[in-house]
Amino acid sequence: MNNLLHRGRWIAVAAVATLATLAATLRGSEEEQPPRYVGVDWCAQCHDSKATGRQVEVWRQSPHGQAWKRLGSEQAIKVAAKYGIMDPQNALQCLRCHTTGAGESKSRFADNFKKENGVQCESCHGPGEKYAKITHMIDDAKASAAGLLDPGPKVCKQCHNDQSPTFAGFDYEAAVKKIRHPLAAY
Repeated sequence: MNNLLHRGRWIAVAAVATLATLAATLRGSEEEQPPRYVGVDWCAQCHDSKATGRQVEVWRQSPHGQAWKRLGSEQAIKVAAKYGIMDPQNALQCLRCHTTGAGESKSRFADNFKKENGVQCESCHGPGEKYAKITHMIDDAKASAAGLLDPGPKVCKQCHNDQSPTFAGFDYEAAVKKIRHPLAAY
């Protein structure tokens, strides 16, 4: 009987240890989830003011701000048809470069995220869930540590390359001037 009681205690200890390990693993997986895309409307709360140089307003008028809408143009529909794509505004091949985060799972997006907003801030600056807080944004080091990217040619060339059916070359310096949206001096 003593041996049976001893064995029962070890089984209980093993079960508790297993449950504790499982709980720690589950907690760890929650903490390690990649940041979500919050969308340009979130960014606009601060970056569409005079104090921040109306960055979102500048973006809205740029080719990136119009990227998803252009997929609905007659020209885009003709180009897509050559590749057997009937609806470019819903085709992953097109959305990869005309929206933000195309191909990511739904869990990677905030509830109010809209693909219709085109190539949003986070296409270039990374998913903003963790860095898009005022406590991070007023401190470059904190913002970078929380995931804010300072994009360069490599980021741009993920879409602006010879894999695009309308590619006509890419000059990074000239392109950056077209989309520049500097932060106003405080």
